[in-house]
Amino acid sequence: MFNKILKLITAKNNNQPVSSWPVKKSTTSVANFKKRQTSGFEARFLRSLKGVDLSKRRIPLMIKKASEKGPILWLCAAIHGDEVNGIAVVHEVFDYLKKVGLRKGAVYAFPLMNLLGFEIISRYSPYDEEDLNRNFPGKPQGSTAERIAYTIFSEIIKTEPTLVIDLHTAFAKSVSYIIIDQPNPQKNSPAVEEAVKYADKFGLIWSYETPETSPGMNTLTGSLIEKGIPAFTVELGGPNVIDKKFVREGVAGIKNLLKYLEIVDDETLEYIESPYKEVVKPIMPLKFSSEVSTPETSGILEYKVEPGQIIEKNQILARVRNVFGKIEEIIHWRGEKGVVLALEDLSVAFPGLDLFTIAVSEK
Repeated sequence: MFNKILKLITAKNNNQPVSSWPVKKSTTSVANFKKRQTSGFEARFLRSLKGVDLSKRRIPLMIKKASEKGPILWLCAAIHGDEVNGIAVVHEVFDYLKKVGLRKGAVYAFPLMNLLGFEIISRYSPYDEEDLNRNFPGKPQGSTAERIAYTIFSEIIKTEPTLVIDLHTAFAKSVSYIIIDQPNPQKNSPAVEEAVKYADKFGLIWSYETPETSPGMNTLTGSLIEKGIPAFTVELGGPNVIDKKFVREGVAGIKNLLKYLEIVDDETLEYIESPYKEVVKPIMPLKFSSEVSTPETSGILEYKVEPGQIIEKNQILARVRNVFGKIEEIIHWRGEKGVVLALEDLSVAFPGLDLFTIAVSEK
């Protein structure tokens, strides 16, 4: 009776009988399934580690290749799990590449490097509460974070990339900007020089990060620079929520580079540059300031500058009021001429609290 009913029931999909559906075991390979579901690019997973429940922890990888060899561009996103704008940037770039195709070369992307951090809305790797972006180039037998970093780093360098872009976010009150790790401020390596060239074509304000302001340099981009591979970090707005304004700026910059590197042949693409970069050009190149202007008292914070604003020495940056509204302190800029890149997402001040991201002119 059951078999008779099965013969009477048919699927609407190509009029095939229900009994022919792969209910028990599919004959379709996993590779073909992935390819079908991600038409236009190749999707892979890198093995990371195994969970207590025997589930596999994996890192997703997206690949788009042309038939002709050429430049290799890497995009990396969400190494900090709460920094999500880069994920949307990667998706939009690959949507664009599916439409226009590649003239030559290849584009690789890690759309989400810190998966568990993303799922629990945390900057850190939840396995050991480490900052994944302070553990590069990683170690195959190191800490949990170092092992994950090693997997990511090894996959990138084996492709011999032309450029690696690491997509991050800073604060809600910020402009989009680029960080270039500069291990030796006295003499730029060829990798740093190449990174500067590409950063300039990206179209945003860019600034050097030196050992003076970032002693560790164990970041993904810093480790790549040390390996001789051009790389830089792009900061796009604030964390936690995808902000389309900053996503558009990230996508526009990557399209600038796709055209410059001749990876795509799209005559409709026009070079787009941030208006903030035009304002800051007279004082570029920039470097992050080691000078800090921090509060000496606690209170309610009132910023007096905006991101993208040029500032001079002794300019007022913020005021601190007590609970009754009386001004307890006025915070002045102690450094030389520079630009405000970001303001901390805070309304409270405490003594010594770092509130500003400021870059100063190298000139």
